[in-house]
Amino acid sequence: MSTEMILFAAIGVFVLMSIGIILTMVEFNKLSDEPSQRKGAGAPEHARPEPGQAHMRVIRTREDAA
Repeated sequence: MSTEMILFAAIGVFVLMSIGIILTMVEFNKLSDEPSQRKGAGAPEHARPEPGQAHMRVIRTREDAA
């Protein structure tokens, strides 16, 4: 291989790698911008407490299971 061919191959690899990084950033930003807008994000409507209700969390331990 001549020096010019190696240079062109290196430029091609660099361009493809740059395109891949840019596309990855775009996809990541789509997913992380507004997670509440995605389907299935968060708790279901019936599991959410109504406004004014206390937020309680039940913690179960191994002793409770026995």
